[in-house]
Amino acid sequence: MSNFWQRLITGSIIVSVIIGSIIFGPLSFQCLFLIVTVLSLHEFYTLVSSNKVFPQKGTGIMLGIIVYLGITFSFPASFPVESRFAFVFGLTTLIFFIELYRKKELPFHSIAYTLTGIIYIVIPFGMLIRISFFSGNYNYALPLGVFLLIWTHDTFAYLAGVKFGKHRLFERLSPKKSWEGSAGGFVASMIVASILYQQ
Repeated sequence: MSNFWQRLITGSIIVSVIIGSIIFGPLSFQCLFLIVTVLSLHEFYTLVSSNKVFPQKGTGIMLGIIVYLGITFSFPASFPVESRFAFVFGLTTLIFFIELYRKKELPFHSIAYTLTGIIYIVIPFGMLIRISFFSGNYNYALPLGVFLLIWTHDTFAYLAGVKFGKHRLFERLSPKKSWEGSAGGFVASMIVASILYQQ
């Protein structure tokens, strides 16, 4: 139960910050997740680093910021989407040139992990921001609905798993996850999705 209360307090603070940034306006939403994107990239590159693999942390974070801004912020009509993609593609070639001078043992592994951080973290976070502009104007209800479904699933999966969990879902990756918890989270999120659909 102490673990539950710790999760509840920490989660409540994080939830309040996210909801506040979404409702306050697009700029606060974009800025918050720019910070989240940078921190997540830093954490990812730290996790995948080893004595043989050295992702380009600084270059990857710089490129991640540029990609994020390119996805989330509006630009003049003279700088269309095609130009943004061409610009970002040109910047990615820097990773290959920089790797030539680093003289690491597994250069293509380092390049792959550097680019994976962009694909795995930056693009999804950027598209999360774009969801709020789906109808043309900023609509905080869309990203808020996404987060409500995620939080509902996680909360009820945890509660159902603690109460009923007996059969492990994927013990090698997450030893405490259970099929019962996963089912509880799924059912709860479907109920919330149905309620949101009616609004």
